[in-house]
Amino acid sequence: MNPLGLIYVNSLGVSTKGFVYEFMFSENIADANGIGWADMPAASEAELPYEQYIDKVMILETTLLNLSLLQDSDYFSYLDGCDGVIAIAWEDTEIEEYEFYLNRLQDGADINRLFFRYGESLSDVSYKLRIRGFSLVEKKI
Repeated sequence: MNPLGLIYVNSLGVSTKGFVYEFMFSENIADANGIGWADMPAASEAELPYEQYIDKVMILETTLLNLSLLQDSDYFSYLDGCDGVIAIAWEDTEIEEYEFYLNRLQDGADINRLFFRYGESLSDVSYKLRIRGFSLVEKKI
């Protein structure tokens, strides 16, 4: 069995708990694929990965972290993320609460901008979020 690697981050929109994201992981990152992944730009083209490649889904709910997602890009294809040219999700610094959020972090905390690469392990993704005070919750699939 291969370790789980990140293949897609999907926005479920905004709820009463803030921004909601699905982090999708696969044991087969080399073959994972979806409709529109090769299309350029990815915006409005790159859809969720095919179901057979999704082995685990983790949910993130937060009022303080808004992510920009590769599938919304007007410049890159989703395969650019698979090839490591660009992250598949990254921290958006445009939200009003961002400066307040950074000020709340503990002294010495890692305040580098968060980003998530295709194939990144579940443990690495969880660690990046945990040091910033966020946690993933498993979704039954």
